[in-house]
Amino acid sequence: MKHNKKGQSEPREYMHKTKAKQKPEDSEQTADFYKRDAQTGLLYDHDGNLIENIVYTDEIFVKSICWHRTHMHIEYTAKKHTQLYLFNRKKGIIIPLESSLQENGDYSAHLNFCIANGGRELPQNGGYSLFAGDTCKIVYSNEVLHNLENLARVFSYQNLKYAYVVVFRIRKNADDTMRLVVLVRYMMQNLKPQKNRPFLENQTIFKALKRIFQNHKERICRIFYKIARGLRKPLHQRILLMTENREELSGNLKALHRRLLEQGLDKDFKIMTSARNSIDYNQNIFSWLKTVFMIAHSEYIFLDDYTPIFALLNLKNTELVQLWHAGVGFKCVGYSRFGLPGSPHPYKSCHRHYTYGIVGSEDLRELYAEVWGIEKDSIIATGLPRLEHFLDDDIAAAETQRIYSSYPVLKGNQVVLFAPTFRGATQQNAYYDYSKIDFEKFYEYAKKSNSIVVFKMHHFIKEEVPIPEEFSDRLVEIKNEDINSLYYISDILITDYSSCFYDFSLLQRPILFYAYDKELYFASRGMHRSFDESAPGKVCETFDSLIDALDNKDFENPLCKINIEDRAVKRQGLASDIIIDKIILKK
Repeated sequence: MKHNKKGQSEPREYMHKTKAKQKPEDSEQTADFYKRDAQTGLLYDHDGNLIENIVYTDEIFVKSICWHRTHMHIEYTAKKHTQLYLFNRKKGIIIPLESSLQENGDYSAHLNFCIANGGRELPQNGGYSLFAGDTCKIVYSNEVLHNLENLARVFSYQNLKYAYVVVFRIRKNADDTMRLVVLVRYMMQNLKPQKNRPFLENQTIFKALKRIFQNHKERICRIFYKIARGLRKPLHQRILLMTENREELSGNLKALHRRLLEQGLDKDFKIMTSARNSIDYNQNIFSWLKTVFMIAHSEYIFLDDYTPIFALLNLKNTELVQLWHAGVGFKCVGYSRFGLPGSPHPYKSCHRHYTYGIVGSEDLRELYAEVWGIEKDSIIATGLPRLEHFLDDDIAAAETQRIYSSYPVLKGNQVVLFAPTFRGATQQNAYYDYSKIDFEKFYEYAKKSNSIVVFKMHHFIKEEVPIPEEFSDRLVEIKNEDINSLYYISDILITDYSSCFYDFSLLQRPILFYAYDKELYFASRGMHRSFDESAPGKVCETFDSLIDALDNKDFENPLCKINIEDRAVKRQGLASDIIIDKIILKK
C-alpha cells in the first residue's frame, strides 16, 4: 500500500481515473465519432461523453448476487472468462472484481467493500455501474431482479450513530438494456427526523438554499392555517372536494359531489370544490395561502390522489378522506415502494394524515393500508363512487351515443383502446416510449379487422402520440374524454401496469397487456404482486406478439388468479351513500 506525505493511503494501481467530460488524452480512434480510452477500453464520443453498449459481441448472465460478511459475491455464466468491474462515471473510477472459474463451469466474482478503494470503502460519488466492457452485454436473472431490495446492506458503526449503506438499483441504458448500479452512502443518526436539515440533506449549496426557502414557505402556510382556523365562524359545516392533479373534478370526486347535491346536503353543509393541476399551475405563496384558507375552513376534505400540502399541516377537527383514483393495479405506489427511488418520506407524506381511505372491496383493505401507511381499520370498503352506475344500461347507452356523436369515425368499427400508464418517477418527467409502438403494423391490423385504434394516454404524459399522417384515418388519439366513457364503445382494451383494467373488466370484454419492459419496470418501479399471475388477460412482451394476439383473438391468461369485484357494482348500496352515511352523517 502506498502512502502520501500526509500518511493517507493512495489508490491501488488498478484504480484508473478518467474524466468523463473531457476527451481522453491517451486514446485510439475507433470510428469517426468515437474514441476508445487505451487504459480502460471505454468508448467516448467527440465531446468526451461515455458511450455504452455500442455493438455487443459477448454476453454474460448474472445468476445471483449475495453477501458474505463484507464481500459481495456475483455468480455468472459466460462463454469465456470476462472481467467484471464497478465503474463510477462521475469520478472515472474503475474497480475490478476478483473472479474465478468454478467446478460447475460458472464464474464467481467478489469484492470486499471494506477495502475496495485502496484500503477504504467506496466513496459516495454517484453510483457504481456493473460493467464488463463496451462490447459485453450483461443480462440479469429474475432471481436477481426480484431480490434487489433485499440485497441492501447497512454497515453500522460508532454505537449505531453512523452507518455505511449499500443499495442496488436498476437503470435503463439508451438502448433499453438494464444496468445494475450500486449506490453507497455514509449516513448519520438524526435525533430529530421530523425536521429538515437542508445543508446535510442536499448535495449542493443551491439545493440547500432552495430547501430553506421552501421551508420558509411551508412555515408561513402552517402559521396561516392556524390563524385562519382560529378565525373560522361555525355557521355551516364545510365539505371540501379537492384535487391537485386536474383542472376539474372527475372520477370519484365528481360522483361524490353529484350525490351530495342529490341528497340535498348543500342545505346543511357548505360544499366547496378546489381543482387545479399543481404541476402546471403557478404555485406562488398566494396560491398556497388560498388553498390553505379553504382547508382551514373545512370539516371534511375528500381527495382523489397524492396531495403534498397535507404533509405540512397538522389538521385540527378535520377529517381527511382519500378517495383513491385507482381501483387496483400492479405497480407499487406509496409506502409499498418505500426505499425505492421516489418513495415517500417516513414523516413528510400526506398519506400518513388520512382519517379514512376508501377502496373498492374487502380484498383491497390490507393492500391500501400498506400503500398509505395507515391502520387497516381506517380503510373502508365501500366500492368506488365512479363505478356505482357504471353498468347502468341507460347511462351506458347515453354515453355511447354522446361519444359516437363527437367521434363518428368510431361508429360501425371495432374499437381497440390503447391506454397504458406513464413511465418516469414523477408527473414532471412522465413519458411513454412511443418507439415501442409499430404504427404501421397497428394500422395494418386495424384495416383488415375493420377497427379503429384509440390512444388514451395517461394525463401526466404531455407529448402527443406521433401517429403518422397516412395512418390517421384508423389510428386516433383522444385526450378530452373521461376514460370511463371510452370503455363503453371499446371492444378490446390494451394496457400494461395501469389500474384501468379494474374498471374495464367489469364489462367482461377482452384485455391485452403490452408489457415490453416488464422486468425493467419490476426492478426499477416495483410491483406488489405477480404481474403474470394477476393480469386478467394475455401478457405480451413484444409488439409482434401483441399483434398476433389480436389477429388470433388470443386474450386468455391461464395463469391469472385475480378475482376482485368492486362492491359498488354489486349494488350493495351506492358507494357515495355509504361514504356520506359513515363519514359525514356518522350513521
